[in-house]
Amino acid sequence: MIPDNEESELSIEVDVTAAGDISFYKFLSSEEDYDFLKFKINGSKVAEWSGIDNTWGFVSFPVNPGINTFKWEYEKDGAVDDGQDCAWIDYIVFPPIDLGQNTSLVEDNFNFTFFPNPTIGIFNLTYNDNKDHMVRVFDMNGRIICNLIEEQKSSTIDLSDYTSGTYTILVLPENITYQIVKY
Repeated sequence: MIPDNEESELSIEVDVTAAGDISFYKFLSSEEDYDFLKFKINGSKVAEWSGIDNTWGFVSFPVNPGINTFKWEYEKDGAVDDGQDCAWIDYIVFPPIDLGQNTSLVEDNFNFTFFPNPTIGIFNLTYNDNKDHMVRVFDMNGRIICNLIEEQKSSTIDLSDYTSGTYTILVLPENITYQIVKY
């Protein structure tokens, strides 16, 4: 809870790599038409809410590629207290963003690189040797969803048909595992 005539904010700047949506859940308990939760993209207000919610509400907004700033503001006036005088946001899902990660692993002179991680679907693995590699991709329940055999130099894996989440990659014969995030 914030004092009268005050504002609280949360913001993040990200590099969006492909058009998509930002979504989140919000719950409000404020004075109707006087205290507001506002959501802004790049300084422009795209929505605001006021009053007392009975349940969590899901909202989603389109986002263009490029550097984007997302800001949530809660603004309280100086007069009346109503409800709990606050707002909550939860389960923020961003559009595809660049985390600046090109994951490279080195183990016993074996090196492989993942790119991009996170991914919107397709990602590449490259190897620094000429061995045949087996690559297995497991879903969040431990089921094998992709099994590539005799891969040399590089592998391309497409998770486009699968849901967003964290997947485990196993590279053999080195028996190295790593996780990749799919939006």
